[in-house]
Amino acid sequence: MQKQIEELTSYGQNLVKRLLSVIILLAERGLAFRGDDQNIGSPHNGNYLGILETVSEYDPFLAQHIQTKANKGKGCTSYLSTNVCEELIQITGKKILEVVINHVKRAKYYSVSVDSSEDASHIDQLTVVLRYLEGNQPVERFLTFLPSTGHKGEEMSNALLTFLNDVGLTIQECRGQSYDNASNMSGHYKGMQARIVSLNKYAKYIPCFAHSLNLVGKDAANSCSEAVTFFDFVQALYVFFSGSTRRYKKLKDKLDEKGLSVSMPKSLSDTRWSCRADACQALVHGYESIRDIFLEVSANCEEKSECRNTAKGLLNQMSKLETGIFAEFWNTVLQRFNSSSKTLQTTQLNLNSAVGVLKSLKDFINEQRNKFDVFEEAGNCLTETEEYTMEHRRLQRRNVRQQPLDYGHSKEAQLMPKETFYTKAFLPCVDKLLVCLEHRLGAYSEVCDLFGFFINFPAMDCDSIKIAAETLSAFYKHDLGTTFADELTQFQSFISLFLREKPENCSIEQFMYNTIFEKDVRDTFPNTEIALKIYLTLMITNCSGERSFSKMKRIKNLQRTTMSQSRLTKLSMMSAESDILRSIDFTDITKIFAAQKARRLII
Repeated sequence: MQKQIEELTSYGQNLVKRLLSVIILLAERGLAFRGDDQNIGSPHNGNYLGILETVSEYDPFLAQHIQTKANKGKGCTSYLSTNVCEELIQITGKKILEVVINHVKRAKYYSVSVDSSEDASHIDQLTVVLRYLEGNQPVERFLTFLPSTGHKGEEMSNALLTFLNDVGLTIQECRGQSYDNASNMSGHYKGMQARIVSLNKYAKYIPCFAHSLNLVGKDAANSCSEAVTFFDFVQALYVFFSGSTRRYKKLKDKLDEKGLSVSMPKSLSDTRWSCRADACQALVHGYESIRDIFLEVSANCEEKSECRNTAKGLLNQMSKLETGIFAEFWNTVLQRFNSSSKTLQTTQLNLNSAVGVLKSLKDFINEQRNKFDVFEEAGNCLTETEEYTMEHRRLQRRNVRQQPLDYGHSKEAQLMPKETFYTKAFLPCVDKLLVCLEHRLGAYSEVCDLFGFFINFPAMDCDSIKIAAETLSAFYKHDLGTTFADELTQFQSFISLFLREKPENCSIEQFMYNTIFEKDVRDTFPNTEIALKIYLTLMITNCSGERSFSKMKRIKNLQRTTMSQSRLTKLSMMSAESDILRSIDFTDITKIFAAQKARRLII
């Protein structure tokens, strides 16, 4: 009997391992499981059974199981049914959540980010992402989707607190929050961050750097009518060529001849500014080819009159010097915006580095303010004209009665077209970029006052270290001891011995934290380790939440709108946290599954 039990156990484990392998394959890629039926041999039985059939052609064990157990109907347990597949998905997803929660508890401190988006079945999903330290490295993990929580700060904060309590986490260990700049999230009085801070003052709110940078670009693009007109023109180029396969192919062939196939017109997006960077770059590189197509279409009598008029209007717009200047200016600026935005979206980035990226971008924009002549010359090369087409506006008459202190009757100054474009279009865009960047940087000043000294720590003098340590320990009274200042002074001398070992791609803060562990000096510098842990735990973007929505859109698409909330969450977690999924031992899942399927009665 014991031998028979062992044989059945081994058989079940081998079968479940194969089932789990297929489930992991499909879940990681966000693919559908079920088909129109559940019959082995049917071409419509879905990806899950289809892959099992394919594997069975090369696996005698699975082939024998399918041959003896499949399509037998009720009374014969085959473990190939949809119910068993769903049970394994639920067990695996729950196991991943347990692993993440255990890691968070082991790390102690964490930061939280939430965001909301509508799924394919028009249910508002609230994503929850935590940032904490796994070993020495900061990681950001997706935990769950919470359905229909409402859009008010109170409703979302209550949903978050309930979830954290259910999984065994306390908000008192939270040391950071990062949301987008919506008022229900960032509001100082009724926003979600304010309600969390009222419960835990150490949960510092850091607006998402990536969202803030997008808002800077959006405000600058709407700063003047000329900028709005320019981006409308860029979008009109895409609409003109994408609306006809013949025109699209004609332009593509012309660009291919010059080796500029990537310079096809691109569509714009209000939220993804990388699209605008690509569109402006494509316009600058393909300017001559696009203009040649417009000349050809506008002069072709066989084209429809509407198409010819559209091409002629776009050609006139391209022939303006102002369009060429803005094309060069926005291409230069948006390329830097795009590169900075990609850097700000990385999960390993820390606070000081992110602030440094924004400050360097601000300095770059400030330099462009005095380069109008450079952009004008580049615009001349694109448009092959040196004449401005900006119309002279009517001079305003001063009303002396409404201005009794104005004794003069001088007329309003008449600017030349170049000066008009410079003062009414170019400078407003540059100044709006600078003002918005300065405003966004101000939102991080409070946190930078606490942790900003870390970036220059090795070169600081003792007095500066003492002041910075006292400021930090005064805020984190429950985390840092009274000896933190003296400890930090000693740590500066200690870390200076190993600075030559610092890798180029490692930040100074991360290097200091790694050194504490590698040199086994945690007992010597306990407060320094805690301060660096809190700093590295701070979440500066909620891009991981946006990535979870990308998983959601792939998993719950228009063909899978009836998916349950639990299944959506588990599949999204298996896809987003695939590294944890692959590290889980199949034996543990098999034992849990076997315990649920046990039919023995306990007497």
